[in-house]
Amino acid sequence: VQKLHISVSEAETPRTGVVLIKDKNSDLTQELSIIQTNKSASKSVEVKTEGTLSSLIDESEKYQITSLIVSGRLNSDDISFINDLLLKPEGGNGKIIALDLSNTVIDGTDDDISEDMFGSTLIKNIILPKNTRSIGWNAFRNCIQLEAIQIPSKVSYIGASAFSYCTSLKAITFEGNSL
Repeated sequence: VQKLHISVSEAETPRTGVVLIKDKNSDLTQELSIIQTNKSASKSVEVKTEGTLSSLIDESEKYQITSLIVSGRLNSDDISFINDLLLKPEGGNGKIIALDLSNTVIDGTDDDISEDMFGSTLIKNIILPKNTRSIGWNAFRNCIQLEAIQIPSKVSYIGASAFSYCTSLKAITFEGNSL
């Protein structure tokens, strides 16, 4: 019996190690790869070209991230990618429960959080883009774990049922708007 001790990773990016197992009675060798991610699983990404968010997050870490901070210009492909990374009650691989989009611009949405954009996810905390003007119908419907949301000052409209069944919602921060 052999033991392998690995120290805790303090790095932002995952690290990979390979262990070779050799049979002492033959030429048989097996290779075991080990991938270790950071314990905090937090990631910050700046998107310089819309539609490229998926290329900025390594495949080995994308389903390990629990907290994501994004800045830059996003489009619908980027939003779909983020949605895939969110923790969902019906399963899937995503684990994100905290999302900060405050320094993003979402192109093609007229500065809206569109209908059903984050609905039925297990997100706990979200900070919306600063330029958000409206929150669409059902945008956060069935987000039963949502505890806190910051609504930017430019928001002048919140659609029907935008926060329906958000049973854990404790804090809605309105940042200087008239809603």
